[in-house]
Amino acid sequence: MLATEAGAYYCEIITFYGCARTTDTINIIQSCKLGNGNSNNMILSPNPATEELNISFNSGNNYSGSAIINFMHINGQIVSTETVSIYNGNLNYTINVNSWPSGIYTICYQRKNIHKQNSCKLK
Repeated sequence: MLATEAGAYYCEIITFYGCARTTDTINIIQSCKLGNGNSNNMILSPNPATEELNISFNSGNNYSGSAIINFMHINGQIVSTETVSIYNGNLNYTINVNSWPSGIYTICYQRKNIHKQNSCKLK
Protein backbone atom coordinates (compact mmCIF):
# COMPACT_ATOMS: atom_id res chain seq x y z
CA MET A 1 0.00 0.00 0.00
CA LEU A 2 1.28 3.44 -0.87
CA ALA A 3 -0.13 6.48 0.89
CA THR A 4 -0.23 9.20 -1.75
CA GLU A 5 -1.69 11.88 0.51
CA ALA A 6 -2.16 12.61 4.20
CA GLY A 7 -5.04 10.79 5.90
CA ALA A 8 -6.08 7.76 7.94
CA TYR A 9 -5.18 4.40 6.37
CA TYR A 10 -5.72 0.74 7.17
CA CYS A 11 -5.30 -2.47 5.26
CA GLU A 12 -7.84 -5.27 4.96
CA ILE A 13 -6.58 -8.65 3.85
CA ILE A 14 -9.09 -11.22 2.63
CA THR A 15 -8.09 -14.82 1.96
CA PHE A 16 -9.34 -17.02 -0.86
CA TYR A 17 -11.81 -18.52 1.64
CA GLY A 18 -13.25 -15.16 2.65
CA CYS A 19 -11.50 -14.80 6.01
CA ALA A 20 -10.57 -11.18 6.67
CA ARG A 21 -8.12 -9.35 8.89
CA THR A 22 -7.85 -5.58 9.26
CA THR A 23 -4.79 -3.74 10.48
CA ASP A 24 -4.87 -0.88 12.95
CA THR A 25 -5.52 2.54 11.44
CA ILE A 26 -2.48 4.73 10.99
CA ASN A 27 -2.58 8.49 10.47
CA ILE A 28 -0.24 9.63 7.71
CA ILE A 29 0.97 13.20 8.05
CA GLN A 30 3.25 13.10 5.02
CA SER A 31 3.03 10.53 2.25
CA CYS A 32 5.79 8.02 1.56
CA LYS A 33 7.23 7.02 -1.76
CA LEU A 34 8.56 3.51 -2.25
CA GLY A 35 11.70 3.33 -4.31
CA ASN A 36 14.61 1.17 -5.27
CA GLY A 37 16.01 0.63 -1.77
CA ASN A 38 16.02 4.29 -0.76
CA SER A 39 12.79 5.91 0.39
CA ASN A 40 12.84 9.12 2.41
CA ASN A 41 16.56 8.42 2.90
CA MET A 42 15.80 4.92 4.29
CA ILE A 43 18.48 2.59 2.94
CA LEU A 44 17.99 -1.19 3.08
CA SER A 45 20.94 -3.42 2.33
CA PRO A 46 21.50 -5.94 1.04
CA ASN A 47 18.32 -6.11 -0.99
CA PRO A 48 17.49 -8.94 -1.44
CA ALA A 49 18.67 -10.15 1.97
CA THR A 50 19.38 -13.68 3.16
CA GLU A 51 21.01 -13.49 6.61
CA GLU A 52 20.89 -9.92 7.89
CA LEU A 53 19.15 -6.72 6.81
CA ASN A 54 20.78 -3.35 7.50
CA ILE A 55 18.54 -0.32 7.88
CA SER A 56 19.87 3.21 7.98
CA PHE A 57 18.70 6.75 7.43
CA ASN A 58 19.16 10.32 8.57
CA SER A 59 16.03 12.10 9.72
CA GLY A 60 17.45 15.52 8.98
CA ASN A 61 17.24 16.67 12.59
CA ASN A 62 19.19 16.09 15.80
CA TYR A 63 16.61 13.83 17.48
CA SER A 64 18.00 11.27 19.92
CA GLY A 65 15.67 8.69 21.43
CA SER A 66 13.67 5.65 20.45
CA ALA A 67 11.35 4.66 17.61
CA ILE A 68 9.46 1.55 16.47
CA ILE A 69 10.16 -0.48 13.34
CA ASN A 70 7.60 -3.05 12.14
CA PHE A 71 8.57 -5.75 9.68
CA MET A 72 5.51 -6.96 7.77
CA HIS A 73 5.35 -9.82 5.28
CA ILE A 74 3.40 -9.19 2.08
CA ASN A 75 0.63 -11.43 3.49
CA GLY A 76 0.02 -8.84 6.24
CA GLN A 77 1.70 -10.75 9.06
CA ILE A 78 3.96 -8.64 11.27
CA VAL A 79 6.99 -10.87 11.79
CA SER A 80 8.87 -8.55 14.12
CA THR A 81 8.44 -5.27 15.97
CA GLU A 82 11.65 -3.66 17.18
CA THR A 83 12.33 -0.66 19.40
CA VAL A 84 15.38 1.07 17.97
CA SER A 85 17.65 3.88 19.11
CA ILE A 86 18.29 7.05 17.15
CA TYR A 87 21.30 9.26 17.84
CA ASN A 88 21.53 12.79 16.43
CA GLY A 89 18.93 11.94 13.79
CA ASN A 90 20.74 8.80 12.57
CA LEU A 91 19.39 5.26 12.63
CA ASN A 92 21.68 2.30 11.96
CA TYR A 93 20.08 -1.04 12.76
CA THR A 94 20.77 -4.64 11.72
CA ILE A 95 18.26 -7.47 12.12
CA ASN A 96 18.79 -11.18 11.58
CA VAL A 97 16.28 -12.39 8.95
CA ASN A 98 17.61 -15.88 8.17
CA SER A 99 14.68 -17.63 9.89
CA TRP A 100 12.02 -15.55 8.12
CA PRO A 101 10.16 -17.03 5.14
CA SER A 102 11.21 -15.86 1.68
CA GLY A 103 9.10 -13.06 0.27
CA ILE A 104 8.61 -9.33 0.12
CA TYR A 105 8.55 -7.35 3.35
CA THR A 106 7.54 -3.80 4.16
CA ILE A 107 9.64 -2.06 6.78
CA CYS A 108 7.72 0.71 8.59
CA TYR A 109 9.44 3.22 10.88
CA GLN A 110 7.29 5.22 13.32
CA ARG A 111 8.12 7.98 15.76
CA LYS A 112 5.39 10.33 16.90
CA ASN A 113 4.14 11.94 13.67
CA ILE A 114 7.01 10.71 11.48
CA HIS A 115 6.47 7.64 9.32
CA LYS A 116 8.87 6.10 6.81
CA GLN A 117 8.56 2.87 4.89
CA ASN A 118 10.38 0.85 2.30
CA SER A 119 10.28 -2.70 0.94
CA CYS A 120 12.82 -5.47 0.62
CA LYS A 121 12.94 -9.01 -0.66
CA LEU A 122 14.19 -12.02 1.30
CA LYS A 123 15.54 -15.04 -0.54
